[in-house]
Amino acid sequence: MTRFLLTALLPLVLLVGCGRGEPVGSAAESTPVPVAVEPTPKPGNAAAGKPTFEQYCLACHQADGRGLNGALAADFIGDTTRLAKSDAVLLDSIAEGVDGTTMIGWSNSLSEPQMRDVLAYIRSEFDSP
Repeated sequence: MTRFLLTALLPLVLLVGCGRGEPVGSAAESTPVPVAVEPTPKPGNAAAGKPTFEQYCLACHQADGRGLNGALAADFIGDTTRLAKSDAVLLDSIAEGVDGTTMIGWSNSLSEPQMRDVLAYIRSEFDSP
């Protein structure tokens, strides 16, 4: 008899017990999940970046920004894809360098504001309007 009651009542207990979760369409279901967004770097100061560019970048990228037409360093004029990248990507290239190229990382020599300033100078001088 006990076995019969367990067999008969178990589905009813499971049915009632399973309905105690969040109702369909609840706040938990409709709450948006945060998505990681790449932070937008603070803008730099182009005038402050010029002397830093001249001291650290000019030898490779050259005064005209062509890097000997890309033979020595990135050509900011002839290869428009270089400056089409986001500031975050370019700042990472300045800080960490670019694998497989002659571009070294400057994070041990330049502060974050200096790197932002250099990027602002590069954009102001070599980025096409």
